[in-house]
Amino acid sequence: MTAFSRQTFADLYDEDSGETYEDLEFVRCKFRSCALSMARTPDTRTTVRRVTLRDCESSWCFVMSPILEEVTIDGLKSGSNPLFTQGALFHRTTLTGKFDSVVISPRADPVTYPDANGSLFDEAREEFYSRIDWALDIRHVEARSLEIYDVPASLVRRDPETQAVVLRESAAREDAWRSLDLGETWWPQVLETMLAQNYDQAILVTPLRDRHAAAFIDGIRKLRAAGVAEPT
Repeated sequence: MTAFSRQTFADLYDEDSGETYEDLEFVRCKFRSCALSMARTPDTRTTVRRVTLRDCESSWCFVMSPILEEVTIDGLKSGSNPLFTQGALFHRTTLTGKFDSVVISPRADPVTYPDANGSLFDEAREEFYSRIDWALDIRHVEARSLEIYDVPASLVRRDPETQAVVLRESAAREDAWRSLDLGETWWPQVLETMLAQNYDQAILVTPLRDRHAAAFIDGIRKLRAAGVAEPT
C-alpha cells in the first residue's frame, strides 16, 4: 500500500487512459481541479481498486466514469460545489463519515465528449451490476446532501430509518406525493429530477448534517405511508 498524507494534487486529468490505480491511501489530501476517468468508451475507463481516502478535500473536481472497487471514502469536503460522478460504477465501495455534497449520476457522456456513446455505457452498467454482490455501503455516511440515482438499490447497504428507495413508477404517481407536506426537505426536487432525467430509481439519503434532518426522516415516513417510497 502506497500512502500519501497532507499532499495537494492539482490539474490532473485522466483521459481515456484505461489505467488501473490500486493499493493507495490518501489521508488529509487536497484535490484541486482534477478529473478522473474522462472516457469516451467503457473500454477506456479507469479502474480504482483497494483505495482509501480519509478526511480529504476536493475542489472543482469530477469523478466521471471509473470503476471503483473496494474503495473507502471516510470523510470528504467539497465546499459549496457538489462533487459529481457521471457514470461511475461501484463494487464494494463504502461512503462513511462526514461529507459535504455528492451527486451520483448514471450518465457517462460528459459534455467535454459530445461524441461519447451513452448507450454503450448503459449496457456496460447493466452487465456490471448483474454480476457483483454489492455496490455501495452508505449506512454510516453523514452528508450535507447525497443524491444517488440508478445504482441498483438491492446492491446498496443502507440505513432503513434515514434512507429510502423510490422507483420511477412510484415517482410518476405525482398526485401521491405532491399533496404531502414534506416541509423543509428537498425530496420533491429529487423526485422531479428522477422524472425529468428518466432515472429508474433514486435513494433518498437524509442529510444528517442538516439542521432539518428530523424533517427529512419524517418525510421518508410520509412517502412510505403514501406508497411512494419502498417499505424498507
